[in-house]
Amino acid sequence: MMELMKSNRPEELPAAQQGNQPQWAVEIYGRFGDLVAFSRRFGPQVQNYCAGHMLDAVAKDLPTLARTVKTYGEEGTSALIGVHVTDAVISMGEDRDVDPADVRFIARAICQSERLRKLRLPTILGFFHLLKCGEFDIYGKVTPRKILEVLRKYAVTAEEQEARAEHELEKRAAAAKAAADSHIVVKRWEEIAPGLNATDDSIVSYVARQMREKNESKDQ
Repeated sequence: MMELMKSNRPEELPAAQQGNQPQWAVEIYGRFGDLVAFSRRFGPQVQNYCAGHMLDAVAKDLPTLARTVKTYGEEGTSALIGVHVTDAVISMGEDRDVDPADVRFIARAICQSERLRKLRLPTILGFFHLLKCGEFDIYGKVTPRKILEVLRKYAVTAEEQEARAEHELEKRAAAAKAAADSHIVVKRWEEIAPGLNATDDSIVSYVARQMREKNESKDQ
């Protein structure tokens, strides 16, 4: 639980308000707009999609929690996550027990978590959809402790899933590059084959014929 508890490190200004902005923060801000626009884009309505499309989040290079906090500030990011927390608790039938102080505590704990910081924001938002669907064993009154405990367990699996998604994308990129390289080789061969009197040969058969003729000349 310690990595999910509130830390004492000072809050930082959003990257958008800093003179020295990391390039990725500039790109995130330019891509998604200010906090209001970002919050509309990543509101509770996207939870369902986020839960089932982790590969898309990786493929589209959507920001990690750490980069979201750095770009939009801890206050802004925790306010966004607080909306998701409130939505989940209400959807679970606990509307009479929503405590704003609890919501703030959970949201800040998530923003300050070392375990969650490398996960993509949509991966964390997908957790709330699964929470509402009863995918986690939470019995009785929903408390910050219970939510943070199941989120901690979810983070372990989610980290593995993101790693598999990144590996899958790397494989696809490597296959696409190999196909592109092969196409270039074939095209180049078609251009030079006439000059070698090898228009009826593929590059493979041409090289094989050249090797065979070379070996035959050695044997003579």
